[in-house]
Amino acid sequence: MGWFDWLIGQRRVSVTNDEGPPPYVPLATAYGTLSGVAPASRYRNDGEPGWELNLHTHLGDDQAPHRPLIEKLSDAYREFAITLPTWERYEDFVEGVAHVDGHDVDIYYETTFSYLNFWCAERAALDRLRSALLTL
Repeated sequence: MGWFDWLIGQRRVSVTNDEGPPPYVPLATAYGTLSGVAPASRYRNDGEPGWELNLHTHLGDDQAPHRPLIEKLSDAYREFAITLPTWERYEDFVEGVAHVDGHDVDIYYETTFSYLNFWCAERAALDRLRSALLTL
């Protein structure tokens, strides 16, 4: 069995939730500390210059807290007009968008590697989003 087959097998074993995404886990519990906004190219290695905010967690696969956090943010800050695709079991490599103070903020998360990334060309928009996250 190769590494990829092993990884997929582990994932299948750990995923038990057929009903929907996991419940909301408080930000500090799920992610520990929240990093600051940092300079970054869009799509990491190439793309226009901008800013990013990353959140990493030890919770993965069906326990990944990214979607519930984004949904809570969307409920609390409806003016951000956050859009995500419909939840799917085994979801991974999910892209969405938020609109913060007139600027598009890219949302991207992976459940296998368990990180959530926000990117925007305007730092002020990410600073506002970070402040909003801290209120949850």
